[in-house]
Amino acid sequence: DRGVRIAPLAAQIHGKTIPFLLATLSGAVFLVLLIACANAANLLLARGAARANEIALRTALGASRPRIVRQLVTESMLLSVLAGVLSLPCAVWVLQGLLLLAPHGIARLDDASIDSRVLAFSLGLSVFTGLLFGLAPAFGVSREVRDSRQTARVQSQAMRRAFVITEVALAVVLLTGAGLFIRSFVAAESVDPGIRTERVIAATLRFPNQLPRVRRVALYRDALQRLGELPGVSAAGAVSTMFYNIETGNFGLRAVEGRSETRAQWRPLTWSTVQGDYFQALSLPLLRGRFFNNRDTRDSTPVVIINETMARRYWPGEDPIGKGIKGFDPRGHNDEWVRVVGVIKDMRSGGIERSPISQIYEPQSQSLDETEDLVVRTDLSAGALRKAIQSVNPEAVLLGVTTLHQRLREQTASRRFQTFLLGSFALLAVALAAAGIFAMMHYSVAQRTREIGIRIAVGARPLNVLKLVVGEAFVLVASGLTIGLMLALVLTRALRSMLFEVSPADPLTIVSVIVLLAGLGLLSSYLPALRATRVDPTLALRCE
Repeated sequence: DRGVRIAPLAAQIHGKTIPFLLATLSGAVFLVLLIACANAANLLLARGAARANEIALRTALGASRPRIVRQLVTESMLLSVLAGVLSLPCAVWVLQGLLLLAPHGIARLDDASIDSRVLAFSLGLSVFTGLLFGLAPAFGVSREVRDSRQTARVQSQAMRRAFVITEVALAVVLLTGAGLFIRSFVAAESVDPGIRTERVIAATLRFPNQLPRVRRVALYRDALQRLGELPGVSAAGAVSTMFYNIETGNFGLRAVEGRSETRAQWRPLTWSTVQGDYFQALSLPLLRGRFFNNRDTRDSTPVVIINETMARRYWPGEDPIGKGIKGFDPRGHNDEWVRVVGVIKDMRSGGIERSPISQIYEPQSQSLDETEDLVVRTDLSAGALRKAIQSVNPEAVLLGVTTLHQRLREQTASRRFQTFLLGSFALLAVALAAAGIFAMMHYSVAQRTREIGIRIAVGARPLNVLKLVVGEAFVLVASGLTIGLMLALVLTRALRSMLFEVSPADPLTIVSVIVLLAGLGLLSSYLPALRATRVDPTLALRCE
């Protein structure tokens, strides 16, 4: 009665979240690129409008429309390639910074570099984006020559508005995704792990493999006893597999005393072998029964301690103390009843974001396992602990010495890194969108100088002019927010598996995005609006 769990090697090496994370970040990069292209296209439209007289003269001298379009697109592509070349040093610095910030454990991260393939891709992308954001302005400017100036100006203005709305909408999508990641990270950081981590040191203890197994087991026992005798040590214990390294339960029970359910109904669960004051070192409270003691030997009745999740699942509404289970350990106790002697509080095993699962602890004195992972509640330094252990055996090696608090922080390191990356892209998108709104409104005020001058001349107050300009910006921002929120509600559903205790339609995130972008949009339009209120109607009319 055995089972095998088969998993792809790539999933074991890279994890389940790495491919999804790469897809998410690639999408974020693509959205930022689109926002930058829309921004550049808007600026080229404004620049092309300023060159309307020059282009009209070229047309009068015989230049065809395709030739004008080709010239303008070539100019935009040259600008794009130049920007791409100048960005390469920045890319090197950013990559070095990301490698420093990235958590350990990401496969092949050290191989990341800017090589010939990256350079070729960057060059190709620069040419493509130059073509992408250069075509629309080129056709728009050339149309001004063919059509009437008033018609062309209206069409050009509509195109610029569309670009700004697009920027805001894409910024909403990115900011919503980043907000959901931030909310998930905060939720993960605030989870109660079920243990107290202050003053707890975690490490892995190894003795020479050439020693007989019985001798190594005795050395682990002696090392714990020696640590417990040190002044400044409150409790010292060991476990076969530290709780944060436990995979989702792969074992099940063959039988539960007094029940007739099949083995499949008793999955999943995990089991660990403990020694010394393991539970006391983690400050795991005993809810019922007792801890292990010196009377729990190989010659006595096999016993286990379970967590409260297992107690609720297997004996709902009953006292589990004294109940029997069979077959949880594939290496022992398969054919005899093992008695429950204690119930402890749940803790987050296998990851801070995983819900507690059924867990069994057996004493090392009744197990075949060695307990290599140490937990020591102490005020002493790692050097003092290492010295005490080597007094038991000079060849003992203490590996991975760190505080338990730091180990738990490593549980959320990957999410912290993901949140940082997506948040950085979102902030960049917001900055580009704000710059686009500012440029749009600044150009709009410049184009409407005569209109604003007339309004002021006939009695319009500065506040009325301010409302006029800010109101125009508000319409653009509101349109972008509406479209962006609809897109975000659809696209963020794909992030559901990467979120923790947060819904893709989280109201707080959505409201925060609306307030932030609306505020930035209005702030970006304020300076152009203020400039409009200071237009001298006499000079404006004289210029016309």
